[in-house]
Amino acid sequence: MRSSYLLEKLNVRVVFGPGRHPTSGARFLYFVGPDGQVFEYSCGVGEIDDAAHRPRQFAAEPFSYCMWGAEPGRMIPGA
Repeated sequence: MRSSYLLEKLNVRVVFGPGRHPTSGARFLYFVGPDGQVFEYSCGVGEIDDAAHRPRQFAAEPFSYCMWGAEPGRMIPGA
């Protein structure tokens, strides 16, 4: 949230987040850089133990992108 507040203060456009990815558990924030590219700032990515890992499949629904309810619809700059 501190990063989100800082970007807001600097008038940087946030396009997704803050949120938490259900696939990795990472907390994230996507924002638009000065050249129009979208960047992801994240932390807390879980490690995968290859021996114990079981593949999962996520439906194409909002919860599959963010456990906290943020919606990825603003990912396209200018949208």
